[in-house]
Amino acid sequence: MRAATVRLLALAAAIGYIPIAGIAQLTVDARGPIRERKRESDFGRGGGVGRKIPLLVAVQVRGSLPDASGEVEILFTLTNPAKEALMIPFSPNPGDLEPSDPNSDYSVEDLALSISEVNGTHRPLTMTVLFGRPEVRGTLIALAPGQSMRVLARVKLPSPSPAGPNAMTLIAGAALSNEIIKTVKGQRISDLQEIGSARSTPFTLWPLLDLPK
Repeated sequence: MRAATVRLLALAAAIGYIPIAGIAQLTVDARGPIRERKRESDFGRGGGVGRKIPLLVAVQVRGSLPDASGEVEILFTLTNPAKEALMIPFSPNPGDLEPSDPNSDYSVEDLALSISEVNGTHRPLTMTVLFGRPEVRGTLIALAPGQSMRVLARVKLPSPSPAGPNAMTLIAGAALSNEIIKTVKGQRISDLQEIGSARSTPFTLWPLLDLPK
């Protein structure tokens, strides 16, 4: 990430961030139910930039079997290996960040945590998104150098491929973006501009699950 971008994020978050150094083993529970936005956008636009952010991403499966809906519990661990703090959104409830005035334009920081199949289309198989807004206290954190945060999520993954469970090689990703939500000619538009992203090393998930034979 450019130094200017880091400074802008730090300045923007001066009101609403929580310093993670004062919180032991911070865990965000994104398993739901999620408080969704009351006013969804009519359409969205934006794209990636291909820039890397200083973030290490790891995934751990909690439990053994998918539940009745086919979901498993996943623990994302995000670690800052850099020498400077990194501002991270950590609210799973985008509805809490909406302004009271339904006609107001506003911006939020998004952190999209995903799992994708390495040998597939690279489209996310599942995604969990955290949100942060400087005006809403406690929705951004300063992840200090060497420190980690954990995100609990319930995700639905596809069944093992016909080639066998070991054939499904996955990768976890974290994409940090700035989202501007505005009204143009009576329509709500979500303009998403990626700041940067990080990816885990490839891993095989299904052998970790006690699936029926």
